[in-house]
Amino acid sequence: MEQKENIFCQSERRTSFWHWQLTKAVRTEWVLSIIIFLVLSGQALITIASPWPLKVIFDTLVPGVKLSGFAKHLIPTALALSRTRLLVTLIIALALMALLEGVFLWVQNYAVTSLYQRVTLELRLKLFAQLLELPMIFYQKTKPGEIISRISTDTVNIQPLVEAVIILAGRSAPTILGISLVMFWVDWQFAAVALSVMPALTFLTYFFSNRIRQATRKQRQKESDVTNIAESAVHTYRCVSLLGLQAKELKRLAKKGSESMSAALRAGVWQGWYTSTANVLLSLGTAILILIGVYRIWSGIISLGELLVFMIYLRALYKPLREFTKFFSKLSKSLACNDRIEEIMVLEPCLLGVWDADGAEKLLSFEEKLTFERVSFAYEEDRWVLQDMSFTARKGKKIAIVGESGSGKSSLVNLIPRFFDPQRGRILIDGWPIRMYTLRSLRDHIAIVPQKSILFGASAAVNIGIGRLDATMEEILHAAKLANAHDFIMELPRGYDTELGTGEALLSGGEERRIVIARAILRDAQIVILDEPAVGLDAKSEHLVMEAFDRLTAGRTTFIVSHHMTAVHDADLILVLKDGRLVEQGNHANLIARQGVYWNLWQSQFAEEKGGKALSTFSATTVSSTEANVPSVRQSLNRRVPRTSTL
Repeated sequence: MEQKENIFCQSERRTSFWHWQLTKAVRTEWVLSIIIFLVLSGQALITIASPWPLKVIFDTLVPGVKLSGFAKHLIPTALALSRTRLLVTLIIALALMALLEGVFLWVQNYAVTSLYQRVTLELRLKLFAQLLELPMIFYQKTKPGEIISRISTDTVNIQPLVEAVIILAGRSAPTILGISLVMFWVDWQFAAVALSVMPALTFLTYFFSNRIRQATRKQRQKESDVTNIAESAVHTYRCVSLLGLQAKELKRLAKKGSESMSAALRAGVWQGWYTSTANVLLSLGTAILILIGVYRIWSGIISLGELLVFMIYLRALYKPLREFTKFFSKLSKSLACNDRIEEIMVLEPCLLGVWDADGAEKLLSFEEKLTFERVSFAYEEDRWVLQDMSFTARKGKKIAIVGESGSGKSSLVNLIPRFFDPQRGRILIDGWPIRMYTLRSLRDHIAIVPQKSILFGASAAVNIGIGRLDATMEEILHAAKLANAHDFIMELPRGYDTELGTGEALLSGGEERRIVIARAILRDAQIVILDEPAVGLDAKSEHLVMEAFDRLTAGRTTFIVSHHMTAVHDADLILVLKDGRLVEQGNHANLIARQGVYWNLWQSQFAEEKGGKALSTFSATTVSSTEANVPSVRQSLNRRVPRTSTL
């Protein structure tokens, strides 16, 4: 949780209501918003006008009613009509207002639903676009469930906030204002009594709103933790099942679920106090109004019809307030969800470490070399992962990066496509810092085959074609053939149209790897990064994959990260890392002759393979013959690399 907060706290910028992404999304739908506003305003006018036909009926047509106050000025006009005609006219007026209100209500429901869906889609697109632009450090410090919940859940839960703004601005505010003006016009003293509870209700709303919002926000954070645990268990199901971790994972989920439930209960307690207190206050106000109204009728100050108008107005006035108390918990939840969305939207890549510099140019080609000049990098302040790293990789050469786990191999290659930027030193292409190039143009020259194959929920053709979006089907087929993927793709239920990553086609690890290699071949990048190319493959798959790797890397500048020494011994340059430092560099023969860290790694691996037999035959005097008879990477791996199994 601390890491998440640190990421979100790196941007000090906060947005006002007018600059919320929600507000911007509503403004883009201005035509629909105007229609809704007009319909709601029409409902407000009907609410203000609806009591008056009843007033005339009670004050004019009910026998024995004594006119008083405001009624004396209004009723004489009505008496000009016969009683029967007046009654029919008033009934028709009430029916027309009811019909018109029904039409307005239908238009409101349809228009508001349309606005909700469009605003939700707009928010999701903006949020997703922002997430795609954020640098790797954000994803490294933010849990996947936290991100997914903001896209899938928070954008939906924000809808009551839209409702509150629209209803309050379009109907509630005009209704309250119109009723208040008419009430003061009829009898300002009685109106003052009717509206006396408003200040107290306003105070209650302010008092409880912050507490409900804080409790709801904490609940949403706990719900994200629940999502993280569930997602992790699903993604690592084989490991969970093999190690018998079901009970442990269930216990973790139960703990976080209980914390979420406790936070929800706290929000519910505050919501309950607010609703009950507001209802008691409104009921007391109604009782006082009736009491005073009856006394004013006895005193001849107001008529029975005027009291009826005040009672209807009071009900109409309190109705939006009562509705507000009912969905107030949703409103607080919406505000909390809006805060979570805004936390993402205000993040700026430049504050997180990677961005396009002002005046950045397009990288047109990679001509000669890629150079690291005294590069140091840390994920967290003063915890260096790489220190004072310097080397030069020539175009078309193969550069291997070896070392023990945690020595910084993957961190080093992640700096090349600028997933991260070093805190010290420079990385240059053909003598120019890579920061002077746009991220898009730099990454267009790089292809990566990660250790864990990544397939998208799309067809085999699309999964390969993602490597270059303008590729033709013929180019996709050619890339698949070079990657030794064409034959098994044609055996799938629908060939290249088969959906991958679903129950329609379950691929082996080697087949997935060849799909990714085909994607990299299609990309036709000048720089290729291979992360553990042979890990987790059986002999047959390994042979096909390494053959595809040979085709992919031919003539390209290639960086190979590997624990297997036999996979890298034919590299033009071998970088040996230890504790984040470049301790040795050179080719296989030179490094073996030094009998340093690389020699120890090589000897250790072969001693393990051969049951402890030392690699004593390697010496400076036999290096040249060893180098002269070096087999290909593929052959070496097939013969020597120890098989590794995965859970």
